[in-house]
Amino acid sequence: MARKTIAYVAVLSLVVGLATDAAIASATTGDAGGITKFDAALLVRIGVAVALAFPIGWEREFRGSEAGDRTFMLVSLGAAAFTAVGVENFPATAEKVMAGVVTGVGFLGGGMILRDGGAVRGLTTAAAIWSTAAVGMLAGVGELLIAALVTAIVILILEFEFLPLIGRLDARRWRPKKIKPEGSKDEF
Repeated sequence: MARKTIAYVAVLSLVVGLATDAAIASATTGDAGGITKFDAALLVRIGVAVALAFPIGWEREFRGSEAGDRTFMLVSLGAAAFTAVGVENFPATAEKVMAGVVTGVGFLGGGMILRDGGAVRGLTTAAAIWSTAAVGMLAGVGELLIAALVTAIVILILEFEFLPLIGRLDARRWRPKKIKPEGSKDEF
């Protein structure tokens, strides 16, 4: 029930954000001491970033990943907040803030990758976390439509192998069942 409520809130936030961001973003800031229209614009961008990250995280959780919807929403929230503040308040050095976000999320994704015997696990989830940070950054700079399209592409890529006709193109289906590894089995 809670996940269903979160999904409804996420979709509602996305719709409201896309509908009102253009009008709010063009407004000027008001007096200090309250939430201004400028602050509201940043909050809408951050809310849209969170709403867009939810379906990506839900897909990863549904497929059995340890990182789920909350992790992805937090990554997107952080990326959107850092990017929005950097672009709006420090435009001359915003690229440094954005580079820091990419680096930090890279470390987070690196922690998701595990070696389990001969198999590597978590690589797709790490890439999805990195892509979700890009969605958050796009929303943070105000590119809400592009962020929504990137979200759709990420979900399509994650679900690629499960689509009826396209899933047959998966190279893992066609590779030989028994491949002899090169080198010794003690190599890393």
